[in-house]
Amino acid sequence: MRGNAEHSGDQQAGEALDALHREIERDRCRAILTSPHAELRERLARHLAYDTDLATDECVGLLRTAPIDPLADDEEEDEAL
Repeated sequence: MRGNAEHSGDQQAGEALDALHREIERDRCRAILTSPHAELRERLARHLAYDTDLATDECVGLLRTAPIDPLADDEEEDEAL
């Protein structure tokens, strides 16, 4: 049977690992969403950042080759209102 101190250490290690994973995912999303290629492709950038597990460089590569979103200008106008 394991002692409370050992269990507490395992729990702390698990929480630290969870925090690290969250930080890595936030960094990944930030890199995708702030990529120069995300400009005028915001909907695709959000989809790639939030709805996929693709690596950052794959997402940026897709954004680089994707056509400009024809609704991007409309979205910017709607936000200004």
